[in-house]
Amino acid sequence: MILVLVLGCGGGKLEVCGCPEGIAGHAVTLEGQCSCLPLLEPTPSPTDAILIELSDGASIDWGAIDAALATSDVVVRFDPAGRWERMSVLRTDTGPHRLVLDGGAGDQRAVVEGILTPFDEGPRHRITVRGFEITGSRDKGIYWEAGDDVLIEDVVIHDNRGTPALNLQYSSRSGYPSRGFTVRSSHIYSQRGECLYIGGAEGEAQTSHTDVRIENNLIHDCLADLDTKHDAINVKDRLVDVRVEGNVVAHADWGIEVASPGVYAHNLVLDTNREGFQVGDYFSPIHDMQLSDNAVIRPGHDGFHLSTEQARATGMVLSHNTVIGAGEAGVLVGGGAGIELSLDGIVVVDSRAGLDGWGSGDLDVRACRLAGNGVDLDRLFEGTATCEAAASPDVIHPAGPDGLFFTSDDPWLVPGGARLPEPGSGVGADQRSG
Repeated sequence: MILVLVLGCGGGKLEVCGCPEGIAGHAVTLEGQCSCLPLLEPTPSPTDAILIELSDGASIDWGAIDAALATSDVVVRFDPAGRWERMSVLRTDTGPHRLVLDGGAGDQRAVVEGILTPFDEGPRHRITVRGFEITGSRDKGIYWEAGDDVLIEDVVIHDNRGTPALNLQYSSRSGYPSRGFTVRSSHIYSQRGECLYIGGAEGEAQTSHTDVRIENNLIHDCLADLDTKHDAINVKDRLVDVRVEGNVVAHADWGIEVASPGVYAHNLVLDTNREGFQVGDYFSPIHDMQLSDNAVIRPGHDGFHLSTEQARATGMVLSHNTVIGAGEAGVLVGGGAGIELSLDGIVVVDSRAGLDGWGSGDLDVRACRLAGNGVDLDRLFEGTATCEAAASPDVIHPAGPDGLFFTSDDPWLVPGGARLPEPGSGVGADQRSG
């Protein structure tokens, strides 16, 4: 007998392209259209900082950097035409000043084969990593053991061997719950495994990381041969004050997996193998999550899957979300422990089922619009609501005619479903740089 083994997940990788002239951002080709996610306004660099400039491949003098940090903020500017082997971040100064590692940006970025903090050597605080292209690492793209006030901004991470591509370690393993970890305006793709992974407490009775922000990132092609553990974004358990907003993710197994209380809003999830959003209590009970104004297009299974096995889920809110073309249900809830769910505004069209569930639940369905589904309200949701008819848009080009994500011409913006961010919210087109 001959065994034929086919590796990889269907369709091939998406092609990276460039944003329109005059718009700073990251872009990917979707069905022949170059679709751009503009950058947010960049975080200001510290003023009156000591500047250290590095030429191509030059070594980093961490002793000199620590000495400078004792009295001032420090910016280390890497030659954007240069290349560096794996960079170990060795700041030991624990004072109040910020270190900025600046690789450039735009069309020319310093290339680094991985940026990692050492294992089991404690936290590295108040560091900004921005502007690099991170590729060719034999390990992860970025690995952070622990640290407070860490900012990863406008980096491009792709084609590294280790997984995840960008990882904040579990606090249960590092022994240090980090406070203030932000990933924004970055492009992560072509990863064998998971792309962006925030570790938690692994079920231990302790608070994990606090004040985690994942905003305005383009993440796609997070796929692993012979494995289904490839999420675009994965936020583990017992984190506090989490916000995942304004991200575009595509071509992963699960799009966004979450297990901690927080706000998950204004995200666009495209063409996942299975769930768009996977919410589960594998490590600890789930509670107090707000999932609002998200759009999930063509998930292989469910748009939103909420699983409760350990304990009853409480304080769960789904507000103004849109699911188009789900292979299974737009929203699926289930498990033996039950759920307390407020569903205030949902649009599900052209899916096998609209709202589905099993087990027990306290369901408050306040508004729903459904159309073109195999069944609209199934099992646990049967008889819970009277839904209006929904529009069924053509979403072949989810960035709309202008080719920019999160602008008013995006076709998934239909009545009753996901909405654009409010002006001044800090997320969305009004906050983006040009």
